[in-house]
Amino acid sequence: MLAFIYRLSDATLVYYIGTTSIPGSITYEHIRFAVERFNSENMEHTDIKLEIAAPANERAPFEEKSYQFVSYVGPSQGQGAKATNEFIEDLRWTSFFLAYERNSDISDLAPLIYHRRMSDVGIRRPGIRIRVLPNNTDDYEPFLKFVKNRLKQTNIIIHSSNITTLYNLLQQARGMNMTEQPFSYVFTNTDLALLEDFLNNVYGAFHCNITGLQLVKNDPMMKMGIAPRAESIVCDRHNFWREGRTMNDAIRKLHLRNQLTGEVKFTESGEREDLTYLGVGRINSQFVKVV
Repeated sequence: MLAFIYRLSDATLVYYIGTTSIPGSITYEHIRFAVERFNSENMEHTDIKLEIAAPANERAPFEEKSYQFVSYVGPSQGQGAKATNEFIEDLRWTSFFLAYERNSDISDLAPLIYHRRMSDVGIRRPGIRIRVLPNNTDDYEPFLKFVKNRLKQTNIIIHSSNITTLYNLLQQARGMNMTEQPFSYVFTNTDLALLEDFLNNVYGAFHCNITGLQLVKNDPMMKMGIAPRAESIVCDRHNFWREGRTMNDAIRKLHLRNQLTGEVKFTESGEREDLTYLGVGRINSQFVKVV
């Protein structure tokens, strides 16, 4: 859940974007990237600054269903893997290689891994090989060499919340001729399209398939802004506001159409319902929707 809290400090209006996601998770990294981009682009001509309020203890568990007052606007655990699974079914791969960033990602990828290991009557499932990405390094050439020469895999799925990791992987793969046919890449990071300008500035072309998922609609362009002033909220008062359950019920009964991430509605437990991912692919040096 994203909660907007703000305070006035040194003539700068600071908006604290609260999230229950722990640092290092995909959701947290998406928020962090958006906050840093907003601050870098707007601090020179506005008095508004964004900061993140998140759990300090990375080991603190978070069970979505155990919180009665959390309405989570992002995808629930495993939804991205389910969407990726449906997406690659149309690619008719006979096998693929899956690389993930950290051990905790396995639970999020479970729907993709489990479904691929199941054998339905009359249907042959693609083979799958799984490895964790190298940690604490920007040099992925040994890892890519292992995938190319030892595993001999050309269909590759990368699960990483770090957009810089995706860029480094593609840039170094290009230097190893792993961005030519028949190589094909699928990225689960929904910010993949943000790499368009960076990939166009890299010397050399990418002739392989680069596809992924996207949540945010960018056509037609949607313009958003933050109100310059709003009523302040005092968070340390000693009296109580007793209408929280009423507000929570109202949030979960929302049904909004044509929003930035599509249709917005929630289940009774506060999870996003009927979330639609868009398939995107890089065609003629730009990311476009693919059917």
